[in-house]
Amino acid sequence: MRKTALLIEDERDVAELVRHALAREGFEVHHQSDGALGLAAVEREHPDILILDVMLPTMDGFEICRRLRRDCARRRSQLSC
Repeated sequence: MRKTALLIEDERDVAELVRHALAREGFEVHHQSDGALGLAAVEREHPDILILDVMLPTMDGFEICRRLRRDCARRRSQLSC
């Protein structure tokens, strides 16, 4: 089974460079350029790896991390956090 990566990055050039590097390493790469949409994608897709920018539209990377940690603590038995 192919590993999946979710890239949350709003700079198009940076996203393309990271996407290319991850794909070269065998990852199926999904991309979001908005913090809130990225958080929803994490919850929906459960990627093997998350690459997260700090400065994003609608929700910054720090807030995404806080929410993921909080949700993981609540559902520790269901997720591998």
